Amino acid sequence: KTIPNAPPPPVDADLEILLRALRGELIVRTTARAEQDIRTAIRLASEFGYRTVLEESTEAWSALDAIVEASVPVLLSSPSRSFAGDGADVRWATARMLAQRGVPFAICSGADGGGLELAREAMFAVRFGLDRDTALRSITSEAARLLAVDDRVGALAAGLDADVVLWSGDPFDPTSSVVSVWV
Repeated sequence: KTIPNAPPPPVDADLEILLRALRGELIVRTTARAEQDIRTAIRLASEFGYRTVLEESTEAWSALDAIVEASVPVLLSSPSRSFAGDGADVRWATARMLAQRGVPFAICSGADGGGLELAREAMFAVRFGLDRDTALRSITSEAARLLAVDDRVGALAAGLDADVVLWSGDPFDPTSSVVSVWV
């Protein structure tokens, strides 16, 4: 029964976020390192109808068919990082395997500071078979697109915020270093 002139119920911010995700207005970033966690994340997104991006997916290589079938993008953690105790099996060629199967992905260094600089992370992906252009996009424009911030960052284009980095040589050469950065 409605009470006349009653104030509306208080808004639960957490519930509002959940409802926005379930309506497809937000992309849910799901940390799923091991194959079983990746498959569970895909199943839950399908079951509840929300969009997800798999994050830190160390074993994406072993769940590749499921990822391709579900059309789920991947924020790929660096193989140079180790997650003691989680048992995830690292494959250095995972970025190449994702690219070969057409899976949208970005290479990430991780929020905990345990990864290398992004250019170094991409360098390892190139070393293990990922082509250079895809590697560069995976740490710039594709990363911005997957995180839905490509309207603000990710490319050198009019109207976007960008940092321009001048290297002493090829950014994917381990002997190169940053000479200057323009913000």
